Amino acid sequence: MKHKISLIALAVVLITACSKKKFEHTEVTDVADFPKQLVLDEEDAGDLEDTDKASFEIKLTDGIDPTGTELAGKPQTLGSAVTVQFKLKDAEGFATWSEYIVGGTAFYEVDDCTTSEDLGVDLQFTLDLATGIGSVIFPANVSSIELELELDPTIMDDAVENSGDRGFTFALTGIGTTTENLVINTDIETEFRVYDDEKVFGGWAADHTNATELTNILDLFAIANHDLAGLTASEIDNIEVEFAFDKFKLLLTLVETETVDNCGTPEVVNLEIEVEGEWEDLTGDATTGDAHFIVEREEDNGFITEVEYEGSFERIGNTLTLTLTGTDDDAETNELTLTLTR
Repeated sequence: MKHKISLIALAVVLITACSKKKFEHTEVTDVADFPKQLVLDEEDAGDLEDTDKASFEIKLTDGIDPTGTELAGKPQTLGSAVTVQFKLKDAEGFATWSEYIVGGTAFYEVDDCTTSEDLGVDLQFTLDLATGIGSVIFPANVSSIELELELDPTIMDDAVENSGDRGFTFALTGIGTTTENLVINTDIETEFRVYDDEKVFGGWAADHTNATELTNILDLFAIANHDLAGLTASEIDNIEVEFAFDKFKLLLTLVETETVDNCGTPEVVNLEIEVEGEWEDLTGDATTGDAHFIVEREEDNGFITEVEYEGSFERIGNTLTLTLTGTDDDAETNELTLTLTR
């Protein structure tokens, strides 16, 4: 019995020693030792063929909040400015950078009404249109900057249905010398696509004075935005539907107005009701195909309910026929058809 107790005691001592040894060699990295990271905000971007600008956001990723208050991450800034290098590549639909790109600028938002350009801050944007290579200053005390390229819309804007891809890729390539604990993510690149408004993309109008059309719109989208329920034609000024490169948007502009503060200036505007969803699937390279998008509806308790829309579209000339069914956790609409024009 004494031998058995001794063996048990020895085992406990060995386990304790191993645990202690393992614990003593475990080092926790201080949050301050993690490098900050510069990265492009989006992998995909785009606009219609008549656009005159392409925008790219360069940002610092959120850092770990040691207090645990910001679970999603804590916004970071730099203590000193750094030069960020970038390049344009993979041009499609045009021969040279100078053919499509006229110039560019860079800025950051100070508040909702002010940018760094308004304050005369120069982020020293450069771009060699012969090579597509450029640079910009990422300043101290900001979490992101926006780089905006000025485009010549006449190069892409035509009256024909284009079959090939058009656009280019924007990539970060490096940073200048800095004392910051900073890395740059060169793996994420933004592909900027030019979308053909001879296909499904762009804005379309719905006739709210047509009783059937209005009923179908309200029946389809009231489950995504309850403010639509019970609206009448006399309360509506116009209805627009937009197929953007990354989202579907329904915008009802009402007759009722309100006065808002537009950066210190009172402005009378019409009230608007919006339904916006992200594409899950869109046959965007044709005049007919499938459409599938998700709308997030915020509940009174703060929870989010997903409303899913699936259907098809067909464009003939300046008329777009859109057939959809909407579903959420509790309800499903009938399959309804909208006839839109432009």
